Amino acid sequence: MTRRSKTNKFNERLIPNEETKRAIEIAHAEETGLIPDTAKDFTDSDAAINYLFGKK
Repeated sequence: MTRRSKTNKFNERLIPNEETKRAIEIAHAEETGLIPDTAKDFTDSDAAINYLFGKK
């Protein structure tokens, strides 16, 4: 999740919380090969939805 910084509506910035920052850092490390990629691969959207929402 993110929260909005205190700026006017024309110069709005989103500030990520600690959990989001960590997820972004992990994603960058995986993309650059610093750590193994833990992402799941899916052959179709139904498989991804079932994995995400626990449907069988």
